Amino acid sequence: MDIMAAIFIALVLLGLIVMLLALQRFQPVSNLKAVVEKRITEIDTRTNMADYNSLRTALIDYDTLLDHVLKDKGIRGTNMGERLKSARSYFPHGLYNEIWEAHKMRNNLVHEATFTASVPALQRNREALKRAITQTSGVRKATRTA
Repeated sequence: MDIMAAIFIALVLLGLIVMLLALQRFQPVSNLKAVVEKRITEIDTRTNMADYNSLRTALIDYDTLLDHVLKDKGIRGTNMGERLKSARSYFPHGLYNEIWEAHKMRNNLVHEATFTASVPALQRNREALKRAITQTSGVRKATRTA
């Protein structure tokens, strides 16, 4: 009987361990705020607000980061444009339009060899994406405007 009790207890404990591991695997572990804060700091630290190439890179990076945030929030879509359409209700009307303008500029910068933008336009669009990211991710305050 002692052996049977020990086997029973061992099986129960093994079952509990397996269940805990399975539950842990399916629990979403989102450290979105920490990831976003770190990326904003990285992007802003290396961005020279007067330099075209630096701003161009920052705009592209912020567009990518916003896409990451939208995916993390479960926004549907196979690409950033589709996710933005699905995320319409997440943003005030004015900011939503600014995000689209920034995303279109990003696409032009990446896909059109002869496309150039003014430094003020890059700055404005970079800021719009940054506001959208901080608002959607739950980050209270942008780390640095750069």
